[in-house]
Amino acid sequence: MAVKNTPYVLDRTTGRWRKNGRFAKAPTARQLRADARGLPIDGSGKRVAASALAPARRSPTRPQKAPKPAPPKPKPKSRPKPKPRPKPQKPQKPQKPKKAQKAKKPKKAKEYAYPPLPLPVPIPPRSRRLVGRTQVVYLPDGAQLSSRQILSSTFDNARDPKNAGQVLSRVIQKRFRNTQWRADEIDFYQYGVEFVNTQPSDNPEETLAVVQKLADEFPEFTFKFSADSVHALLGSKSEGTSRENASVDLIEKAPILQEIWSYLYDLWDGDIGWFAFAENDEAGPY
Repeated sequence: MAVKNTPYVLDRTTGRWRKNGRFAKAPTARQLRADARGLPIDGSGKRVAASALAPARRSPTRPQKAPKPAPPKPKPKSRPKPKPRPKPQKPQKPQKPKKAQKAKKPKKAKEYAYPPLPLPVPIPPRSRRLVGRTQVVYLPDGAQLSSRQILSSTFDNARDPKNAGQVLSRVIQKRFRNTQWRADEIDFYQYGVEFVNTQPSDNPEETLAVVQKLADEFPEFTFKFSADSVHALLGSKSEGTSRENASVDLIEKAPILQEIWSYLYDLWDGDIGWFAFAENDEAGPY
């Protein structure tokens, strides 16, 4: 019979299964519900292909007794074959003595210095050839994220960034509460979420491999990273937008931000925090 209220849901963006919101192993067909035709469906009510399911477990069977071997048949008696007569050997020619070979000098092993893994260099502003391509920029220690001023939340959030849009909206409203500017009248340029390794490992090569994978899967984001920090950016460098548009954009991209958080959570063994930030011309530094 089908299982009721199954917690398994297939994430069709990544092709991975979730159980109660967390990644899990693929279930078998018996662990899912079935539709009217008897085909398996996940927790969202959508059909699931058989290739996405785990094979059903077979119940162990009792070992059967091996049949008794039949008695061997008697071999027919045969006459012994006569032994072949030895052939006369031909006399061999005397071999000439081999010349002594000169000892070869051992070759010296070539020493090869393996070059270090190259890191991407800062990329200039996008041209027509780069339109639609995701940028991955490496930030060395001490480098600034942008030439503009950055407004950011002041504490690292431990849970996944599903509420990053609301956090950014509250931070902007609080920052300009007692100033001459109104929060809804200020232009914001690039904005997003900064993910930080709370236990620094100083290994930019591992971070580079993960960021390149993120750039391929989520081309709508621009990524800037250092050894223990990854910035996922949205927006434009030249055209400003409002606080409401920036926060709504982050709210709509919340599932993707949660996927990015999951990749970096595995990379940094759970030692991860995040900040919501935005570039502007009046906010001041961190």
